[in-house]
Amino acid sequence: MGTDGEEGSGLGLMITKSLVMNLDGKIEIESEEKKGTTVHLYFYKY
Repeated sequence: MGTDGEEGSGLGLMITKSLVMNLDGKIEIESEEKKGTTVHLYFYKY
């Protein structure tokens, strides 16, 4: 459940992870109960 009680399927995160992996990037997720989640996406230029 989200901080406002909302529900999600996780589909957006799966799509994002796939995209980041295909571009040789990196994904970091920080989550704190009752505060929320921060997602960091890193894309490296060759």
